Amino acid sequence: MSLAAFHTLFIALGVAAFLPFTARFAALIERIIPETGPALTKHLDSGLRHTPSVALEASQRVIRDIALGTVDLIKGSLQAAPSTEAIERKQQLWQALHEVENFFQAIPVIVQDEPLSKRRIDQLHALDHLSRLQGGMQPPQKLLELIKTGDLPGAAQKSMRILDLVTKCLESTTPNKQQLIELEQLSAQLADWRRSARPKILEQTARGDYDPQQGLAVLDIMRWLDRFCYHSWRISHYLHSSLTED
Repeated sequence: MSLAAFHTLFIALGVAAFLPFTARFAALIERIIPETGPALTKHLDSGLRHTPSVALEASQRVIRDIALGTVDLIKGSLQAAPSTEAIERKQQLWQALHEVENFFQAIPVIVQDEPLSKRRIDQLHALDHLSRLQGGMQPPQKLLELIKTGDLPGAAQKSMRILDLVTKCLESTTPNKQQLIELEQLSAQLADWRRSARPKILEQTARGDYDPQQGLAVLDIMRWLDRFCYHSWRISHYLHSSLTED
C-alpha cells in the first residue's frame, strides 16, 4: 500500500508540475509536426469512427465549414473575377470534401438507433448537394459583364439574399426555422423566374435583341444562379434537420 501510495503521489506531482505547460508543449509539437492535410478536416480523427455519435458530430462540423467556405467563394464570384487566392481556396475545399466523404464512409451503420441513423442520412444528403455545388462553382463566361443587364440584376440580388441566409443558418447551432422557410420560398421564386424567363430570352435572341452567343450566355447564367441557390438551400435544410435531432 505504501508503494502504491508513493507511486500515485509521484504521478500526481508530475502531472501538477507539467499541467501549466501543456498549451506550450502542444504548440511546440504542432510546429515540429505540422498538419499535412487541409485545416478544414483537422477534426476528422480516424479513431472517432468507432464511436458513431462522436464521428457524426465531427463530420457535421466539417461539412458545415466546407459549405460555408464554398458559399463564400460563390458570393465572391458574383462580385469580382476569381483571384489566385480564391482558386487555391477552391482546391482546398475540394480536397476537404474528398476527405470528409472518405471519413463518413468508414463510420459504422447503426440501424437500431433511429435518431443516429436519420442524422447519418441527413448528412449524406448534405454531402450529395455539397458535391454538386462544388462541381458547378465555376462561374459562366461573361457572368460579371451580363449580370447587370435585363432581368439578371434582380436575380443576382435574390441569389445574394439566399447565400446570406444560408451563411446565417450554417453559422448558427440553432438556425431560425423562419430563415429556412424564406430560403425555400426564395429558391422556388428563382426557379420559377428561370423557367418563365427562358422563353422570353430565346424570343429576344431570335428577333435580334441579343446575339446568339450573348443569349446563350444569359441562359447559362440563369441556370447557374438557380442551381447553386437550390443546392445551398438544401445543404442548410439537411444540416439543420440533423441538428434538431440532437
